[in-house]
Amino acid sequence: MAFVNGLICMINVVILFMVIGNVREIQNSIQHDEKVKSDIKALLKENTDLATAIIDELEKKITVAEGFKEYLDSKEQAAKEESVLVEEKSKPHLEGTAARIIHLKESGLSNEDIAEELGVSQGEIDLQIKLHNKKEQGLKKEEVVGRQ
Repeated sequence: MAFVNGLICMINVVILFMVIGNVREIQNSIQHDEKVKSDIKALLKENTDLATAIIDELEKKITVAEGFKEYLDSKEQAAKEESVLVEEKSKPHLEGTAARIIHLKESGLSNEDIAEELGVSQGEIDLQIKLHNKKEQGLKKEEVVGRQ
């Protein structure tokens, strides 16, 4: 019986050492887990700080872009207004030029001479004369229809 008691005692000692070894492994694992948890918290804070900095920078760039868009919109509006003014100013000139072209043509000048005289392309001269002739034909047709 003393042998069995001694054997049980030895088994208990072995089990105790195994439990102590397992407790140490568990403690080491807990310490490791806490270190990992701490590292994750640090990385999370770092990522949050970086995200905040990126958002701040993007907001600044958006503000600059909005200001630039307003500037471009104002320039576009000014260009449209200027285009309208230029177009309005050029209309009388074109009408005056057309009248001068017809007058010079009726005076007997060639299309080439008229273009040289007025400083415009010969294509412009041809076009103005064709338009004038079409208007004249339309007026003659109206006279004929009006007489009937």
